[in-house]
Amino acid sequence: MGRRANKTNRRRTVTKPRTNVASIAGALALAVLAGVCLASRPARAARGRDHLVLYFPRSHAVLPLETLGRTSYFPLLQLLNLTGNVTGLQEGRKRLKIYYGNTRIQVDANKNLIRLDNVRMKLAAPMRLVNGAWEAPVDFLNQVLPTLTNKTVVYDAHGERVFVGDVKPNTFSVQQTPTEGGTLVRLQFAQPVRVTTAATNGRWIIYLGKHPVEPVHSSYQFNTPYLESLRFDDQDGLPKLIFTPGAAGLNFYPKLAQGGTVLDAEIAKPGVTPTIQPMIPSSPPRAAQAAPAPSSPPSAQASAPASPIPSPAPIAPAPSAAPNLPAVVLDAAGGGADAGAQGPNSVLEKNLTAQLVARVESLLLATGRFRVILTRAGDADPSFNQRAATANAAAPVCFVTFSAGDLGAMTPRVLVFTSQATAPISAPPSDPLFVPWRSAQQPFIARSQQLAQAVDGRLQKIFGVSTLSPQTAPVRVLESIQAPAIAVEVGSLDPATNPSVLTNANFQQQVANAVASGVEAYAGIQGAP
Repeated sequence: MGRRANKTNRRRTVTKPRTNVASIAGALALAVLAGVCLASRPARAARGRDHLVLYFPRSHAVLPLETLGRTSYFPLLQLLNLTGNVTGLQEGRKRLKIYYGNTRIQVDANKNLIRLDNVRMKLAAPMRLVNGAWEAPVDFLNQVLPTLTNKTVVYDAHGERVFVGDVKPNTFSVQQTPTEGGTLVRLQFAQPVRVTTAATNGRWIIYLGKHPVEPVHSSYQFNTPYLESLRFDDQDGLPKLIFTPGAAGLNFYPKLAQGGTVLDAEIAKPGVTPTIQPMIPSSPPRAAQAAPAPSSPPSAQASAPASPIPSPAPIAPAPSAAPNLPAVVLDAAGGGADAGAQGPNSVLEKNLTAQLVARVESLLLATGRFRVILTRAGDADPSFNQRAATANAAAPVCFVTFSAGDLGAMTPRVLVFTSQATAPISAPPSDPLFVPWRSAQQPFIARSQQLAQAVDGRLQKIFGVSTLSPQTAPVRVLESIQAPAIAVEVGSLDPATNPSVLTNANFQQQVANAVASGVEAYAGIQGAP
């Protein structure tokens, strides 16, 4: 059963093998070899190019990306060899059949329909056959790969990262504090990290180990003469932080603290004593100098708490209030006389939701990609109609409301809801901007569910937090929103449950990171700039 040529249509046919076939093995070996070569390519070869990084529970791989039109494409066979077992190929002039385990995949050049056995699946962009290589659009990762592998697949479109299977990537928040003669940057990680350092080309680099990282933002700009920017990079599959100093001749002092969940990095002028005891004193990086060998992982003493740090100064966001930027509307439940749910020690829902909204607002503004509109100012308590009027007048890319309540004995818990369809109301609106339909959300329910999936997928990665898949509920504040809209509820907040975890700054920041990242990913899928 070898390969045979058909002179009439130049088709190359390979029947599905029951045993090893040399010709098929050769083709597969080439694809596997290409995948292995890409996965093991040195970091220098990966920088400056478009790549797709795939993270698996115990490994990672890198695939090239090619932009055709306005869509990114990757090599189909290389992906399939990385994620499963390709046992046979049957290739025509513009059609390819792939035997992937027990599934037969059929793709056609320049068509966006794919067959998995007898099931048809539609992609947003067509398959491409480029120089004899089959290329798949990136939405193949979300639309087809989960069905093929029977595994969870999360595609981070902005970072070009794919998490396949039970992968829980780390994440972090960033705070910056001025010091005498320098500045201190604190990174709070959701999970402990082990780091090594290097200096090259006028920058400091901190490698974060082999565990995958999914940052809320890939870069930060600072309004300080000591640090120009902080950038996250993993284009070669190695998560790292790249610090660009604001001037030459500065010193860099990194230190791990709190069991590896906090990384303090101080940049100071020569002769200035750092406020922390650095784990690895570092001389200034020199431009165009080869990086030294990474240092050994920090010792146990390096995890000791650092010296007390003043209250952090916020990172100066890029100009983001331009009126032409897409709007995100954030809504904090309660306010004023409506305190909402209440826990011990006078923990009130209205305060908790306001804190979460403030954190998400700060994260979204820092991207420079959105303007953020709040439905509630201070301790005011606008009506449902007023909140909807504020949101609808902005024509936002999405709407997110936060609430807190009794979610059962399991805490902390975070649930995401979308609206149920409801009947219209006939009463005239009291506010001219208010849409007089309780079913105004109905045309947006499908997109609201996409937004909910994007946010919930990231909430599920928070260690120790109980979640469920997105639910539907008659959430009143969502019913009149003319935009993709979700409700995020945290709990449990009731008199019988200790609320300390809900008021913990690290917990709130992780929730805010997840929501902001989900909103950003959703906006990218919808084509927002």
